[in-house]
Amino acid sequence: MVETASFRWSLRLLIIFLALAAAGCNSSFAFRSDPSESLVSRHFSPDDDVWDRMRAGMELDIPDNARVRKFVRWYLDHPATLKVMQENAELYLFHIVDSIAERGLPMELALLPAVESNYTPSATSRSGAAGIWQFIRSTGRVYGLEQNNWYDARRDLLASTDAALDYLAYLHNYFDGDWELAIAAYNGGEGTVSRARGRNERSGEDIDFWSLDLRQETEDYVPRLMALANLVKYPRRYGLKLAYIPNRPGLVTVETERTVNLADAAEKSGLDKQDFVKINSAYVSAVTTSRPTHRLLVPAHKADTLEKVLAELPEAKPQQFQVATYRVRKGDTISSIARRFGVSQGQIRAQNNIRKDLIRVGQQLTIKGGKATSFRTVAAAPTRRTYKVRKGDTLWSIARSHKVSLNALLQSNGLSKKAVLKPGQTLRIPTVREASTVASRDSMAS
Repeated sequence: MVETASFRWSLRLLIIFLALAAAGCNSSFAFRSDPSESLVSRHFSPDDDVWDRMRAGMELDIPDNARVRKFVRWYLDHPATLKVMQENAELYLFHIVDSIAERGLPMELALLPAVESNYTPSATSRSGAAGIWQFIRSTGRVYGLEQNNWYDARRDLLASTDAALDYLAYLHNYFDGDWELAIAAYNGGEGTVSRARGRNERSGEDIDFWSLDLRQETEDYVPRLMALANLVKYPRRYGLKLAYIPNRPGLVTVETERTVNLADAAEKSGLDKQDFVKINSAYVSAVTTSRPTHRLLVPAHKADTLEKVLAELPEAKPQQFQVATYRVRKGDTISSIARRFGVSQGQIRAQNNIRKDLIRVGQQLTIKGGKATSFRTVAAAPTRRTYKVRKGDTLWSIARSHKVSLNALLQSNGLSKKAVLKPGQTLRIPTVREASTVASRDSMAS
């Protein structure tokens, strides 16, 4: 009798074990909590992993649906993308996470720059969105990001992070506390998302994000972020190991009131020139101009060295900051042009909205900050005009009154033809040269 009871108990344990094992096998994409990977809220020391700090602050409910699973699989099938993301995040992630923590926002938002730019401050999209948070010009101006010939705050890590979190907080409030809608609107605009909700509401359909009919990029945007958040939150579940990033500043600021050539400062400080220029890509021409106090970002371990160098470095001369135009020739590459003008490849990409190093014969490039004199240069960048939108204005009427093409106006402001103008909104009017470049490009495309 004792043996029979023991056998039955052992059989029950075996059945329970097999049931649990089967559940585990069938849940490779199940997004429920994992106690072995969860983190209790605690104080994080500088030696802790910033990824752990991020995980502890994650708040969003990630649905287990096909759209999220699709991007989980995509990331797992593209390990190189995850590797580059981690490498790029090393210098910038602490500041982003720390800023989000100060505001009490969900830590999933710290992954938006991974989706937007893979943590690349010098990134520029085909539509003209720039920086680690990929602000278009008009939205950047609304959130106080200065943009001129020499300085573009959209590429400034500190300024753009503050602006992005302001914008996300606004969108969260605009959509009554719905983060999925707020994140979708960060990509597609609050007007686009609101109109989609209105269409669903009028037809009696659900108005949550997953029910909306949006352009494909925006429909993919939220599930892509959620898939990445799930991988970061539960790396072991997916066989991942994220590279350790310490919970302390990767970059610190050094200020100077002098005009500085970034390449010279980097060379004398023992910094990699291209990396230093990329980190400080807000200075479009790689020189600290147009601001009373010039704030430079530098890897923490090099801050003291840079301060000493800046104190002894001669003031840069204006002729060093010339603006050159160059027409691409057969056999040219971004690398060869950068060497010819004494600038970084990143500068050329950022100043000409180039992606994937694709240039074509005959294409005209603008190169600011170059030292070469063998090509036609101008003394200063062309003056930029602005126009404040009035009631009744349209994109077409503004373009016509300023004698520029509609396409040139749209490209100068990162707008689409369907953009809705608001009275008081400031638009940038393209220069004659910019308008001509757009017209030539349109002609070639047709």
